[in-house]
Amino acid sequence: MGANCFSHILFDVDPVAVRGQLVAWMRAKGLALRDGAPPTALDPAHERGVLLAWRNGVVVVLGDTVAELEHQAFELRKLGRPLVELWMHDSDIWGYQLWHDGRIVSAFHSNPRYFGRAERPRGPDDPETLCRVVGRGDPAEIRRIQRQRSTLADDSVRAFARALDAEAGVARYGTPLGQDWPPPGWECAHLWFREIGWDPMAGFDLDRLPFASSPTPDPLVGPTAAQRAAWNEQAAAASRRAQRIGGLIRAATAPLQLPLRARLGWRTRKTAAAARRAMAGGAATASPA
Repeated sequence: MGANCFSHILFDVDPVAVRGQLVAWMRAKGLALRDGAPPTALDPAHERGVLLAWRNGVVVVLGDTVAELEHQAFELRKLGRPLVELWMHDSDIWGYQLWHDGRIVSAFHSNPRYFGRAERPRGPDDPETLCRVVGRGDPAEIRRIQRQRSTLADDSVRAFARALDAEAGVARYGTPLGQDWPPPGWECAHLWFREIGWDPMAGFDLDRLPFASSPTPDPLVGPTAAQRAAWNEQAAAASRRAQRIGGLIRAATAPLQLPLRARLGWRTRKTAAAARRAMAGGAATASPA
């Protein structure tokens, strides 16, 4: 399975302004910006995440919810700056569309018939307008990239992003293409938002858990009488269990031990009789003739 990519790239914009626009949008949705690192996994019903990367006036925005990417683009267009929506599907097809002054002024789709029915770009394929509006790239280079054919679309997407000085845009939230994101020289921030008033620990009562921990004795005071009594009862119960186990073992091995004892006793008596005869013979030999 190939890779996917979807990012919003703004040009000639302050990342602080982008952050402020995103915070205002989320606030209107009832979500507040949280401090610190986000949790390992966001709760999609109550939390949202956005990755930002910026360098030299270019800001890349990666949203965590595919269903809201179009709305995210709408909010970002309120900044009045050129906005490129860059995408790739399964490393097979890729494209972009450039928003400027409230409309799409340039767009590209590498294979409009990929899904069977022709999917026309939402604007003209105009690399000259693209490079002029964003202030970066060479139209001839953009056309060459759009014409090149390869097994994977990843190379074309990366070349297109590099031509616009927007390498960090070759990514999607949570799964950037490549080992490192953002690329060297880029700064980044991870914004995460939580529904106002929602507490992930609500309804969780530690005191109601089905286990109870033993109270820790104060080292300066020592265990209480109740603690000592509980410990003594535990020790007595363990002793009784050990005695019962020992009795069971003795009862099970008794039939084996009786013949063994009998044999040992017989051998002991026989050895004693032989010793007495030897002593008597020795004494007779020692007597004078």
